[in-house]
Amino acid sequence: MVRQSAENSADVALAQQAADLIEQRITEIDKPGQLSLKVLAADLGTSPTQLQKAFTRAVGISPWDYGAEKRA
Repeated sequence: MVRQSAENSADVALAQQAADLIEQRITEIDKPGQLSLKVLAADLGTSPTQLQKAFTRAVGISPWDYGAEKRA
């Protein structure tokens, strides 16, 4: 899930927490908007912008795309 070459350990930790939440909640939602970046960021105690950037740097795709892959 997380790139081995990700340099910032804070990005990696945040991305891992976000991925865990996405995977946990993906089965609980029935509408795509129920797990928004805003809600995910609030649950992790960060801003949507920070979460988006950190996740994309660490994983290589956006949280939205990650969730879409998990739903497929």
